[in-house]
Amino acid sequence: MHTSIRALMSENAIAIIDQGIDATYKNLSKMHVEEIVVVGEDSEKNGHKHEATAHGTNIFNIIATNTSGYKLVSVKLSSEGALYPDLLRQALDVLAEQPMIRIINISLGFFAQQYPLALLKSLQKCHDRGMIIVAATHPKPYVECYPAKAPFVFGVGIALTQAINEFHYLGDGYVNVLAKGVHQRLSNGEHGYLIRGGTSYAAAAFTANVANILQHDTEMTYADVVSILKQRSVPLRAAQHLGQVFHKSLTNYSRFLTQDDKVLLFATDDPELKKIYKEITGVVTLVIRYPINPANCFDMDVGQGIREIDGILSPRIAEYAKTVVLGNFLLNPHLINIYFAYSLIDLCVKLNFNFVCLDSYIREIVILATRSAEGQFKGKVF
Repeated sequence: MHTSIRALMSENAIAIIDQGIDATYKNLSKMHVEEIVVVGEDSEKNGHKHEATAHGTNIFNIIATNTSGYKLVSVKLSSEGALYPDLLRQALDVLAEQPMIRIINISLGFFAQQYPLALLKSLQKCHDRGMIIVAATHPKPYVECYPAKAPFVFGVGIALTQAINEFHYLGDGYVNVLAKGVHQRLSNGEHGYLIRGGTSYAAAAFTANVANILQHDTEMTYADVVSILKQRSVPLRAAQHLGQVFHKSLTNYSRFLTQDDKVLLFATDDPELKKIYKEITGVVTLVIRYPINPANCFDMDVGQGIREIDGILSPRIAEYAKTVVLGNFLLNPHLINIYFAYSLIDLCVKLNFNFVCLDSYIREIVILATRSAEGQFKGKVF
């Protein structure tokens, strides 16, 4: 392992651990960027040629444009192959000896059933020295990864918000916070732009929020930060499934539907909904497809007399149905489809539909939507 530090840090700093940045990128080219380089043995043997800076540049840029009063330090992990946990451990050990580091942003992670003890000790060392550690969770929150899994690390998931200064604090657990991680205009590494999203971008947005909290009191502890997060948290919707996937047994559905019911089906890419379709086809009157790639989300025959709508919301759906059987729309990979699903839920709440939810976390989402109706919702949620 080899490390190098270009300059001695002399003010409160945020360390951004990634694979380096493109310092010529126009938003960063006028900044004096300090860099710590941690080179793996494979890169040393092969002349340290591996460069993959686009992701790190995007993360650095999000933090740089939403904070002030901090020195930003790029911590470059250099490996000829895939990054590995011990390289991150080495970077953390270097940062632990830099007293001006206040926040560490880690927009990467590793799969594991259990932490490597050495990495956990390095994280603990940084935490004990007063550093606030923020890390991206896996895009599928039930797939745990470290370092986000550490109890003293803020694991960040994606919230559906356009405001980078908003976040939703969830509390203890693997995913602790939801922050803006979508619809971000970012560098593609060639001085062009792409619209990107992901938990790593959400972690960067949340890092900027933490930096602004600490700006006027750099002596705050981890517990102090948690207290402020609870106060400033706002209710935001998740772009990921944050609960345990639990589908009701097939025998339960008939209890919630009557023979004269009129049923709308949505989220037909959910395998569970496909399983029960034949069981309830006699009462299905309407199928609403996703706006993006609708054809591939419903690969079963729709019965004669059932109306199909592609990605359109209208109050007139109440003329064709009064109950919505709702699958797990968070399985869908398209962000626009997830936005559409939330909008459909809000419309059905307004129209006093009954809801039959095939997934327990989706049911929680619907219940929260009914509460925001301020007592006007007259339907039922199963």
